[in-house]
Amino acid sequence: MKILPEEIDLLLERHPDVEEACTFGVPDDINGESVAVAVRLRQGFEGSEAELRDWCLARIRGDCVPERWFVLDEIPKTDRGKINRDNVRRACTGE
Repeated sequence: MKILPEEIDLLLERHPDVEEACTFGVPDDINGESVAVAVRLRQGFEGSEAELRDWCLARIRGDCVPERWFVLDEIPKTDRGKINRDNVRRACTGE
């Protein structure tokens, strides 16, 4: 099933505690790839990954909800200030 990372980014960035999001695929033995996301949260956020996941589940179909979450202080960007999903994936997973 095709999942557009940009749509998940935009959805998560509508959450009041998410400043920035970058969705990407990670290898999965069963499905080939699963959904992962790097998020930069609002300072003082006291919620949990489970809360963010539940918030997503109420708004999109379940297979689009990220399975792996990475909370970063800053989402890596190129020299031009753009997000490169491959760079973010490497920063989060070391792969």
